[in-house]
Amino acid sequence: MFKNKVIVITGASKGIGREMSRALAREGAQLALIARGVDALTDARLQILEESPDCKVEVFPCDITNAAMVAATVEAIAQTFGSIDGCISNAGYSYPQYFDQTPIVEFEKQIQTNYLGAVYLIKSCKPYLKPGSFIAVTSSVLGYMGCFGYSSYGPSKYALLGLAETLRQEFAFDKIQVSVLCPPDTLTPGYELENLTKPKETTLLSQGIKALEPEEVASIFLKGLRKGKFIINCNMESELIFRFKMMAPEAYYKVIMSQLKKIKKKNPI
Repeated sequence: MFKNKVIVITGASKGIGREMSRALAREGAQLALIARGVDALTDARLQILEESPDCKVEVFPCDITNAAMVAATVEAIAQTFGSIDGCISNAGYSYPQYFDQTPIVEFEKQIQTNYLGAVYLIKSCKPYLKPGSFIAVTSSVLGYMGCFGYSSYGPSKYALLGLAETLRQEFAFDKIQVSVLCPPDTLTPGYELENLTKPKETTLLSQGIKALEPEEVASIFLKGLRKGKFIINCNMESELIFRFKMMAPEAYYKVIMSQLKKIKKKNPI
C-alpha cells in the first residue's frame, strides 16, 4: 500500500509523527516531512536514511498555523516529488489545566494548531490526491470523550473527528480514504510537557493506565490504514471506552463522576 507512495506528514520531527515516518520509510514510501524546527527535522531525516538508505525523504520547515505557508509548502512538495498520494495531519500539542486557569490564548492556539493546521494541510493536498489516495488525521481518545483538565485540548480534537466524518462522506466519491488515529497517553516529548501543567485530578484519573510507546502507536496506525479503518484506536481499553461513550453517554458520565468524587474525597485539593 505504501511502497513508492509520496506521503506528506506534519509534526514529523518528534514523537508519533517521527515514528510514523520511520515505519513508512521501512515500507518503501517516499516522505515529505513537515515541522517547524529545522534541526529536529534534519535529525529525523538522517535517522530515516540511516535505517532506510533507499528512501527518498525531504524536509520542509513550515508553520502549519499559517495557511499561505502550508499551501506554498505543499506546492513545493508536489514539484519536488511529482505527486502526492497521502497526507497525514499529525501536528498538535496540549496544555492541560483547569478551565479557570487556562489563558484564552491557549484555546486559540490549540484550535489553530490542532484543528486549523489539519484543515490547511488537507485543503492544500486535496487537489493532488487521486483515487486510491488517503487522508489521515491524528485526533486522540479525547476526540470522543471529555476529560477533566483538557478544556482547551479536547474540543480541538473533537473538531478533527467531526471534520474527518464529513470528509469521509464527501471524498468517498473521489475514492479517497479518510482515517482518524485516536491514541491514548503516549510517551512523547509533548506528553512530558503535559505533565508539567496537568491538574492533580487529571493525573489521578489516569493512574494505573499504561502509556504507549510512539513506535506502538505508529505500527497500529499503519495496520489500520491498510485495513481501510476510519477510527483507529490503539488498544482494547480505548476501543471499549469509545463504544461505551458512543452507546451510553450518560452512563459514561456517571462512571467518570464517581471516579472524580472518590479522588477528591481521598485527595482534598
